Amino acid sequence: MRCDTRAGPRAKGAVIALDSWPRLRSLMSRPVVALPLAAVIPVAVTVAMVPLRSSWSAANIVLVLAAVEVLAAVSGNMMAAGVAIISAAVSYDLFFTRPYGRLSILSGDDIRVVCLLVLVGLVTAIRVRYMRYSLEARTRLLASREAELIAARDAAMTATRAKDSFLSRTSHELRTPLNSVLGFAQLLQMSELSDEDSDAVERILGAGRHLLTLINELIDFARIGSGDLSVSVEPVPLCPLIGECSQLMAPIAAGRSIRISQDCPDPGLAVHADRQRLCQVLVNLISNAVKYTRPGGSVTVSGHDQGAGQVIIVVSDTGPGLSPEDLERVFVPFERLGAERTAVEGTGIGLPLARALTEAMHGQLTASSVPGQGAAFTISLPRSPDPVRVPAPRLAPARPGAGTHATAGASISILYIEDNLANVEVVSRFLQSRPDARLLSVTTGRAGLECAARDVPDVILLDMHLPDMRGQQVLGELKAEPATAAIPVIVLSADASGPMVRRALHDGALAYLTKPVQLAELGHLLDTLVRSR
Repeated sequence: MRCDTRAGPRAKGAVIALDSWPRLRSLMSRPVVALPLAAVIPVAVTVAMVPLRSSWSAANIVLVLAAVEVLAAVSGNMMAAGVAIISAAVSYDLFFTRPYGRLSILSGDDIRVVCLLVLVGLVTAIRVRYMRYSLEARTRLLASREAELIAARDAAMTATRAKDSFLSRTSHELRTPLNSVLGFAQLLQMSELSDEDSDAVERILGAGRHLLTLINELIDFARIGSGDLSVSVEPVPLCPLIGECSQLMAPIAAGRSIRISQDCPDPGLAVHADRQRLCQVLVNLISNAVKYTRPGGSVTVSGHDQGAGQVIIVVSDTGPGLSPEDLERVFVPFERLGAERTAVEGTGIGLPLARALTEAMHGQLTASSVPGQGAAFTISLPRSPDPVRVPAPRLAPARPGAGTHATAGASISILYIEDNLANVEVVSRFLQSRPDARLLSVTTGRAGLECAARDVPDVILLDMHLPDMRGQQVLGELKAEPATAAIPVIVLSADASGPMVRRALHDGALAYLTKPVQLAELGHLLDTLVRSR
């Protein structure tokens, strides 16, 4: 037990006494120590009371009994308690009822006193034995409960690790084939096709992206259900984010003749949120509004300071609206409110996921509607009191075919560390339109490290799931080696978990592109690297 040096002498004495008790009890439990003390202590107490033996008083008896009690309590030994009782009785008879030093036969009064001593001593010994058994039983129970708690904790940790591994593996196994499907579809889209073939490729891309969205939502929903979804809250400029999300959904809205308008009068308005997750929530709400709004309608995204340290973001539409009964079920998982009988695509987890993400950022998501006039979804988030710099507008999404040609006269050597040959084939065909790009691929992390040290490529594309070692380890060794530390590394991985992305970027990756990879985005990154050389 640790003793606080600032405590007073009395507190220190109490702590020392508590620390000494187990050692004293262990010492007294030994017969070679307990029995002699059991015989001596009552005699010593009685001798100390000899000056008062003129009349045996209750005080004398109490002191002798106290000696027996203390010995029995300390030793917890029935034999020692019995010896103490006999010693107390004989000592009393020797020093209180007869002339000093003369042994005599006990009188009637003496017998009553001795019987009282024996009775009290027996009761004390029995009580001590019961307390000892009770303490041992409680100790065994506590040990059993502790073992159960440890086993339950270990089982929970094992289950958590298994679940995390399952989610990560599921994401990887589903995204990897989708990378081939969408990758080759993007290659076809970049080539010269007839109108009929172009329409077929668009359908493939649309279905693949819808499946990708479903995978992402299901995995996020599973993480939220287990409490494992992590968010990184920071000041986020609101107006640029609203513009970016609206711009992402503008092509889909234009295809349905729906106008998306923005209303954010304060350019410096910022919220405390996870930027990626808030963008995910806004895109989900805008997508829902576009899907359920009649052609020719409108969707409005607005952001305002509500006061009291709160900011509200409202996504409203001019669709058919929701009945009061539907409003009560709109955030119920997998509840599509009858839309499953229509041609509108959906899974029924988008809105529950949006609400869960908002609450994870310490906000609220509510819905309101007037049937026949439209619906409105309101996000309430804490306002950021810190001034934020409004970033420059982001580039619009790349058009099909953009980023496929390198800067004229420039060349670039690329090492791709990837064990899936279909993924290598997608990148290889994509780079065929860049005649000055040279691609070398290897299928293991160790071979990638050796090749990088030998050839020193201009850029490395790295998968995070390799057969011989983890991608994080490969990245770490690349950055630790002076010959390869300066080589830009772009991660192409099917692991889209936030912790993995942040860890890779922290360890020195230039960018982290999740599979299925947007080839236009990869092309823009390569063009940027060529221009910066």
